[in-house]
Amino acid sequence: MGLIDELSDAVRHFRFGKLDLLDRIGEIGFHPTKGGVLITNWYDYSPENQHGDCGELAVKAYAELKKKFPGMTFGVYWGNDPYLFNQAVGCHAVLIAVGDGYVEKNSLLVDPSLKVVAPLLESGYSLDRAEPETIVRTKINNRKIPLELVGETSTFLGQSELNGILFYLELNNGRVWPNVPDSSEQLNLTTFCFPSKDDTILFPGGMPLFMKNTLPISPAPMEIRKQAPYLELAYLLEIKARECAGVKPLPL
Repeated sequence: MGLIDELSDAVRHFRFGKLDLLDRIGEIGFHPTKGGVLITNWYDYSPENQHGDCGELAVKAYAELKKKFPGMTFGVYWGNDPYLFNQAVGCHAVLIAVGDGYVEKNSLLVDPSLKVVAPLLESGYSLDRAEPETIVRTKINNRKIPLELVGETSTFLGQSELNGILFYLELNNGRVWPNVPDSSEQLNLTTFCFPSKDDTILFPGGMPLFMKNTLPISPAPMEIRKQAPYLELAYLLEIKARECAGVKPLPL
């Protein structure tokens, strides 16, 4: 088995997305801040939790691979992949591996989220910045870290296994939805839908075209939420956010 196959096997168990929050919802808290909210225990870098967004998985893979491949050097980097997380959608975290006969120009890219392991120069990925090792180690040591949502920022929830849609959570910021009477919405759900790779239409500059929608959370009926786990997760988070804001609650 070659090195690329070994690295691929080593990250195969990671689960891309925040569905672990369905089991951890009791430890999630919303607290108002100036211009936003602080969500406690949002990020979980515990090694026993195999779920996470790209940043969480990159850090967990960093900790695991350093032990499994002691002759290699690993670093967490932020950038873009060639299809989903392009410059129009958002940045994406990966690992860069050097060692065992690989020189810098032949560094290996390891993406534990999208399960891509390839020579960096052949991967189609672009790198923007490295995450300092001190920050990576702080995340590993602290394990659970809060998230602050402010203004127009959003945070990744996950990707549907059924149709590939990307789900993001963001603040509502006082937006009034005409189809939601007496709305007390605290959060919105934003989705990105891509065509199949075989039918991809490109923006000028080569980025894949996508469809973006921002939606209210509370109108989602239970029968739909049961079929779409990220809708269910967003609904439970909306309940928590309303408790924090002291506004009209949602039924479970």
